[in-house]
Amino acid sequence: MNSQTPIETKIKRSKIRTNLVRGIAVLFPVYLTYLMIPFLIAFFSKPLTPAFKQIFLRLQIDAPQPVIDTIVILSSLLVTMLLLFFTGMIAQRVIGRKTVDFLERMLNKLPIVRTIYKAFREITKIMTGESVQAYEKVVYINLPDGMGKVLGFITGTIKVENNEMLHTVFVPTAPNITSGFLLLMKPEQLRSAQISPEEGIRLVLSAGVLTNDEK
Repeated sequence: MNSQTPIETKIKRSKIRTNLVRGIAVLFPVYLTYLMIPFLIAFFSKPLTPAFKQIFLRLQIDAPQPVIDTIVILSSLLVTMLLLFFTGMIAQRVIGRKTVDFLERMLNKLPIVRTIYKAFREITKIMTGESVQAYEKVVYINLPDGMGKVLGFITGTIKVENNEMLHTVFVPTAPNITSGFLLLMKPEQLRSAQISPEEGIRLVLSAGVLTNDEK
């Protein structure tokens, strides 16, 4: 006979469900990371792989084909990383910045390409953390009649009439941080959120699921 009461059975089922959910929460990101690593290696090595294959064919290296394929992929990946490094270094210089600005102006003149480029540019900035660097501070904005608060990011200051200085505050929409509202606020209208811009971005991207208490 089952000596458990309905309440004990319900508690036991709840614990089983909780453990399953926690197991998924732990292993699913690990599994996705495991899947992403080969994809990223293939993605970054693919542009130069044909060229390195031709080079190794002409060199006629006497080695098993799997070994040659591995060397080709690693060589392509290494050269791609070096190209990205030097491109980033050049882009920070005056000539590089002017070149990037020129390319962006050209792309922004193409109707369909402009939309695609802007979307991928914002996604890339989020992934690389460049969008976070533009945010000086995370603040709370009080809603009217004490209805709650809105999370915003101070992006700079602007001088308006009567030489009054206002903060420019970007309020993103969750979970799409590439859209939102730009507000001009007085310093006394803002309250520090006591979290870093990285934590604020994580909070918005997760729609509040990942709070600053979850590291």
